[in-house]
Amino acid sequence: ITKENSNYTSYSYPYYVNDTTFFAVKNSINDIQRFVLINAKGREKTIFSPGYISEESVNVADNRVFWIERKPDPRWANQEFSLLRIYNLRSGKLFEKRFKDKIYAPSLSFDRQYLSFVRVDDKNDFFILIVSPDNGKIIKEVPTPQNLLFIAPTWAEKDNILYSVVLGSKGKSLVKFDPFSNKMSLLLPFSHNDLNRPVQKDKYLYFNSSQSGIDNVYALNLIENKTYQVTSSRFGT
Repeated sequence: ITKENSNYTSYSYPYYVNDTTFFAVKNSINDIQRFVLINAKGREKTIFSPGYISEESVNVADNRVFWIERKPDPRWANQEFSLLRIYNLRSGKLFEKRFKDKIYAPSLSFDRQYLSFVRVDDKNDFFILIVSPDNGKIIKEVPTPQNLLFIAPTWAEKDNILYSVVLGSKGKSLVKFDPFSNKMSLLLPFSHNDLNRPVQKDKYLYFNSSQSGIDNVYALNLIENKTYQVTSSRFGT
């Protein structure tokens, strides 16, 4: 739906906002990075200009944009901290909270009660951090099982569980993880296929995978434990 640009332009992190509006992060060769809203006719409205965004760290839900920025420490040149920023699309208000360790991959639960991240400390240990999406107050923090690196975890439609890609010594896998009991279930065997962005809808878990040699969208039936290819894009999805 976006219009052609004379200069190189790319869009990332597309999210559905409502029936007529989409959110995206816009990058252009002749402009700084922008957050934009795009209507059904392709018309764009710039709503915010973020700082340096951490990888896999933009999420849109409940008419709010959640993202993490990397900021240099004002005293120590080789040290950084993470800044959680929440922009309300309705009111235009901005909330910020600083974290001394690296955090990334914000995800809002479907009941709007929890905002989760992955946290990495200075010893390279990994944690799931859960905070209030309203004030950033820490609700719970748990170490990841086997110190696996969780990549882009997202909340299930029901129950307070997370689906995530994990990275370990044997490659990547998909897991189901309950951060309140610290119980984890492996959904796919570990492999060296690229996996990313799991999203659960009804009985299916959708995710990107390179298992055919080209990135495409797949669906895992969570009841039958069978995987189906959803898209067949020539150049990847």
